[in-house]
Amino acid sequence: MIVVDVPTLSKRLVESGVPEKKASAIAMGINQAISDCNVVSKSFLVEKIKEIEKKWSQKLFAVIFFSVLLNALMMYVVLKGEF
Repeated sequence: MIVVDVPTLSKRLVESGVPEKKASAIAMGINQAISDCNVVSKSFLVEKIKEIEKKWSQKLFAVIFFSVLLNALMMYVVLKGEF
């Protein structure tokens, strides 16, 4: 179950410039909204987050692979002295 730490969230909101009473009301409202939310939408949200994370990790691996490949090609060109 997703639970918001109300005191910590209130403290962070106050630190960012929100008045103290509004910060605690916002934090409690967020906590209440999350706890009232049904389980299906929570699991759907978790699945979507995992899907986005997987997609970005695949893109990151592709960028790293092509970066290493390009570096190897540049090293070959530098060592051979050919352009």
